[in-house]
Amino acid sequence: MDTLAHLLTGPSDEPALILRAAEALARHGDPRAADALAAIAATERLTRPERLQAGRALLSLSDPRGQDVLYALAGDPAAGTRLRLQAAEALDGVQDSRALYALTVIALHPSAPRASQIQAAERLDQFRTRKAADALLSVLDNPELLEEMRVRAGTLLADLGDGRARRCLERLTRSAFGPAARIRAAGALGKIAPEDGCRALEELLTDASVDADSRVRALEVLCRAHPERARQVLPEVAADARQVTAVRIRALALTRGRLLPETNAAHRAIAAARHESQMIRVDAVQVLQDLGGADVLDLLGRLARKPSRYLQTKVLITLAQLQHAPAAAAARDFVSDPKVPMRNKCEVLQVLAGSPVGELRRVVRDVSLGAVPSDLLRDHCRALLATARRPGPRTAGTD
Repeated sequence: MDTLAHLLTGPSDEPALILRAAEALARHGDPRAADALAAIAATERLTRPERLQAGRALLSLSDPRGQDVLYALAGDPAAGTRLRLQAAEALDGVQDSRALYALTVIALHPSAPRASQIQAAERLDQFRTRKAADALLSVLDNPELLEEMRVRAGTLLADLGDGRARRCLERLTRSAFGPAARIRAAGALGKIAPEDGCRALEELLTDASVDADSRVRALEVLCRAHPERARQVLPEVAADARQVTAVRIRALALTRGRLLPETNAAHRAIAAARHESQMIRVDAVQVLQDLGGADVLDLLGRLARKPSRYLQTKVLITLAQLQHAPAAAAARDFVSDPKVPMRNKCEVLQVLAGSPVGELRRVVRDVSLGAVPSDLLRDHCRALLATARRPGPRTAGTD
């Protein structure tokens, strides 16, 4: 032991040797190692893995300076996730409350390896202890951390039903964060304060700084999390002339047209079908299909001639499913157009082949006889007609 103790005073340019000697003394419980370990760990002479060894050795001697060494290492971004996790776990082993904060930061950091996040979460007992909630609250309240980390911390606290997160989540819903983070914060707020969460989501719908797609997401979160409130809000949003078209038609699609007069719903759906966003056009077609009626069929027929190939495909399929015979003319033009992708033509022809309406099936028969100069389409239509004539249940997509 004396020999090892003598090595502690060795040349200052051999820190690794001093560390090994001190660790050996610590394993035997020799208190002479403590000062040497603390002194060398406080400098930059050791690598980070060696600093972890020094901190653990100090803990084995019940020296509180080891906890300081490990906490500094656990909070060092340059140390790497694995090393920081080891340092935090060593702190947790001696019941140092600072370990909870360090583990929480690791578990929530978006760039941390997934395995490390899971390991940190397990160490926190899935965040279901009061101390873990305190650590989450510290993350939520820290404005220097990434917005994603703070919102995730708030969501976890909301899952735990911890009302202490309410005030901070309210601030996050009105912060300078991006719309996605504000929507998640509002969703979390709704779990512990439903009225406040609904109000925050509704404010996002009318915030001029929030883009249309984000407003649509806020509307969908409101419908999913607070369906009763949504039933009151959706008609108002759909009828609001100041609201962007994308949000109005999405609100209408979510109501399936049942909460508004059919004529108004149809006109709004058609207006949205002229919108540049194909997602909005598809929503419009869905609403029109739900509403039904002869006037709606006529409007769908007009939409089938719009320039968007995706929209034309969707509308023609809808018209065929509604057994609208006049759609045959638009379908002929569609499958004869050389600019329409083959995949879109095949999708429409498959639905037409299974239709009980003779005029619609005749489009497929004419193509099978060579009405369109395409061997591929001709063979495809022959196969569709052969399948449609077979006895028994029809294949998917033909009825």
